[in-house]
Formats: sequence, structure tokens, C-alpha cells
Amino acid sequence: MKVGRMYKESVQTPRLIGTSGWKVTARTLLKSRWTRGDPLIIVSPTPLYGLGLIESVLHSYVYPLRTLGFPIHEVLDFEAWKYNGRGFTDFIGQLFHWSLSRCIILSGDVHYASSVRSRLTSKREVLDILQFTSSPSHNMSFSGVWGKLMKMAIWGNARRRVKKTIYRYCDVGFSIRNGGKAIDCPKDAKWQEALRYLEMQGGTIVETENNIGLVTVGDAVIRHSLLQMVRGEMKEIHFEDSEASPV
Repeated sequence: MKVGRMYKESVQTPRLIGTSGWKVTARTLLKSRWTRGDPLIIVSPTPLYGLGLIESVLHSYVYPLRTLGFPIHEVLDFEAWKYNGRGFTDFIGQLFHWSLSRCIILSGDVHYASSVRSRLTSKREVLDILQFTSSPSHNMSFSGVWGKLMKMAIWGNARRRVKKTIYRYCDVGFSIRNGGKAIDCPKDAKWQEALRYLEMQGGTIVETENNIGLVTVGDAVIRHSLLQMVRGEMKEIHFEDSEASPV
């Protein structure tokens, strides 16, 4: 029984920002020239929407090794927002409280770059979120045999998400569930969402090579581009454009 309790506790990730942190953030924002209802760009070191394969492997197989004494927390950053449903719900609850006309999240990840569009619904309120994630310009996370295998698995997993809408909701216990379809969401859900990974040129939704992100917000469209050095020359690739105004 003791081992079982240790395992359960080991896979519970911390809230990345607590109540006091949100209060400080809200005060700082309201002291600026921003007013409720304006668009907002948020910089989050950890993506609100990560890539499911990496997060699932870490959650189910790697992170529980802490119970055996392995210093996993010192080797890998186990920081997926979705594995703390209450923390994730606090995040989006704050966004709804601010009544944003548009929300853009800029984030980074040591493994990959991606773009995600989400439509969140809570108590008949609707919020559209665009998240743009880029990778560091010198990324060594896919070195060695393990890195190559993980890279192949990521590409395979990403291919299955192309052109697909993922439906999720948060149940009363703050667990985030995949709904399968929009109609599968229970009536007592705290929120529900439909999210889709945006495609890049060539039809993929993820880039694992070194890159620096460039986001351009125009009057009509928002574009997430990736800048890469290829044989000494700068190369730019981009994800599909998003409408600048909420859909």
C-alpha cells in the first residue's frame, strides 16, 4: 500500500503558478495601459498545450521512476500544464476573467516547435487561443540512439494529428479528459475545448530541428514562422496562417 501511495504521489505534478502568483500577475497587468477586453499576448516558458506523445511518455513511464530513487526531476523537466488539471483550469479561468478579445501565447520547448489553435467554452463564454511554440537555436535533446527513436516516434504521432480536431473537457475532479467528439462532454464539465495543431509547409505539425520563432501579427492574419540556419544560409518556414480577428 505504501508503494502504491508513493506512485500516486509521484505522478502528481505541481501547479506552475499558484493563487498568489496570479494575483501579482493580475495587479501588474491592470496597472499597465491594458484594459479588460483588449487582446493579450502571454509569454509562458512552458507551453499551455504541449505535444501529447512526449508528455504521455514522461507521465506514464519516466516520472514514476522517482519512487525508486532515480533523480528524474533533475534530468527532465516534467512541466506539462495538463497534468495538473486545477492549475490548467486556473490559467484559463484567469483568461476568461479578463474577457480577452484575443489571446496569443508565446512559449518555448527544448524538443520541438508547434502551433495550436484552441476554442474554449466555459459557462457559455467562448475564448479563442493561439499558441506558438519554438525550440532553442541550439537543441541537443535528440542526440544519441534514444533521441533518434524519440524523434521518429514524435513524427509518427504528429502525423496522426494532422487535420484532426481534438475535443477535451475538465471533469468535476479537475482531470482533463479527451472527449472523442464535442457531444461527449458531460454537462457538469468545468470547461470544454476543441483544439487543432496547425500545419506547416509540407503537411507536418511539428518541427524538431533547431529554430528561432518569429510571430507576425497583421491586420488580417497572424503567422508563426521558424528561422533556421541551413548550410550557412537563413531559411524560413511557417505554419498555416490564422485569422487576426476571432473566428
